[in-house]
Amino acid sequence: MGPFQGGESVATQATPRTTLPLADLLLDPENPRLPPDTTLVDRASQHAIALYMETAYRLEDIAESIVERGFDPTEILWVVPTNDRYTVVEGNRRLAALQFLTDHLLREKIERAQRRALWDELSERLRMNGHDVSRLPVEVRDSREKFLDHLGFRHVSGVLKWTAEAKARYLTQLLEREELDFAAAAKRIGSTAPAVRRQVEAYRILRQAKAADMHTDTAERWFGLFYTAVSRPQFRRFLSIGDEAGSSREPVPPEALPQLEECLGWLFGTTDGKRRVIGDSRQIGELALVMEEAEATTVLRETRSLSSALAVSKGGKDQILGALRAAREQLYVANGRAFEYKGDLDVLSVAQSVSDLVDRIVDEIAP
Repeated sequence: MGPFQGGESVATQATPRTTLPLADLLLDPENPRLPPDTTLVDRASQHAIALYMETAYRLEDIAESIVERGFDPTEILWVVPTNDRYTVVEGNRRLAALQFLTDHLLREKIERAQRRALWDELSERLRMNGHDVSRLPVEVRDSREKFLDHLGFRHVSGVLKWTAEAKARYLTQLLEREELDFAAAAKRIGSTAPAVRRQVEAYRILRQAKAADMHTDTAERWFGLFYTAVSRPQFRRFLSIGDEAGSSREPVPPEALPQLEECLGWLFGTTDGKRRVIGDSRQIGELALVMEEAEATTVLRETRSLSSALAVSKGGKDQILGALRAAREQLYVANGRAFEYKGDLDVLSVAQSVSDLVDRIVDEIAP
């Protein structure tokens, strides 16, 4: 019998450490590994969750281990009661792998024939090897909140880390469900209060954008870049985020939401086809310099060219002066040793290219 076809309820028999039928275990629709609900059509559907995980994670690697060695009894699943069954809050990839191994109806829903054949072959090998996975070791708690500390240590601070967006979403849930401050939440997961504050604040800003019907899919996928950007003081000033906003569930004031949409467009592009203005995360600093100055920001809005906007900003001048001064210091060093390589064609070739480059820079700058 497949895991979606019911099973004898053991809710009244469960103790903190016990075994439960595979058929009584449910995938967690609140699993931070799942994408935000805008990109998973039906989070309430166990099939939808399992099929998403099959495409997003290498469940076959977990399945291969189970096929060869059986289910490791030390790999205990953490579960909470859900009506007459149990939701797995830790161990969802293992549960999903087992579901594909044991439920032919689920396997038939896999779109790619090659993937279906792979899972059919793994399922047959499990049967041939004789491993019994009908009951699994679990630890039962009466609510998911009882597991939050352990989940934080494992997946936020520990070695089995979630994505940046999943970590921030989990931390936000932790604070808001238990009404913790940043210091208390940091202590619970083995982090620092400033780090927790930055992650939660970035997630809340993105949540605001989504609530305002802004395009956030790319920002969710590249949450680390978004987090880095909105942590910079220039971005915070541009979005009118005050120092006291850390405890607010809506850090960006309503009047600054248009600027938030602009930021998302500059960082990730827009739904109407306008490309992002930065090439990679290293240019976030340049974008921040532009956002500090009204004239440079106007140029960016009109041209969507970061280099053009940077050229009219004070930051652009500081940047080129810094680069020229650093190059000059290195050339002083080279000049002091040039006599050692008189007649060396390799050194002469590089020196000539440097001279040509300096001439071009002077020609560009000269009035």
